[in-house]
Amino acid sequence: MRLSLRLFPDRVRRMTNEPVFRRSPGVVSATVDGDVVLMAPTDGRCYALRGSAEAVWGLLDEDRTVGGLVEILTERFEVEVQQCTQDVSLLLGDMTGAGVVQRDAGADA
Repeated sequence: MRLSLRLFPDRVRRMTNEPVFRRSPGVVSATVDGDVVLMAPTDGRCYALRGSAEAVWGLLDEDRTVGGLVEILTERFEVEVQQCTQDVSLLLGDMTGAGVVQRDAGADA
């Protein structure tokens, strides 16, 4: 019997200190006129997402690291890794600040 190990990028986070992001519980989302609209559970504020921000929200249906998100997004969109990393980091900071995304520290933090 031969065993093989298949690594999933977001599962590797357990071995790194890269933070993990996921949707916050209780966030209400809906598609309105082609945009994804989120309502934060803490204060009821609404946020509209388009394009790559909508794609990031869709990917956050499970735990993701910035690196994992960037890997997927650079395959879907024509964007350089460095630019995508910067944009995703800024977006996740905004989403975390708005209360629609949670950030957990990496394994070594």
